[in-house]
Amino acid sequence: MDLQVTVSGWEGWRFEHGYLLDPAGNRYLPGDLQASFYARRAWEARAGYPGELRFLRQRLDDLIRQAEAVTGGYILEVRRETSQGSRLVQSLILPF
Repeated sequence: MDLQVTVSGWEGWRFEHGYLLDPAGNRYLPGDLQASFYARRAWEARAGYPGELRFLRQRLDDLIRQAEAVTGGYILEVRRETSQGSRLVQSLILPF
């Protein structure tokens, strides 16, 4: 039995013999969708959520700007290890 999905945004998807088929012809079982959902959540927990990634990107941009502003020097970061990881205490610019 072939049943077309008629929901907006799902054009080309269909159900066939217990499988969900995408427009490219890939077949998915109901458990595959659930496994995909939990795999994505596990990846986010390891890689960071979008808000954390934006924060880290901003921090990287700040460090790049500081490094470009220093001509002939070093940037020294003082960090403290906590149970949540490393925390920046102070950033110092040391000229040559």
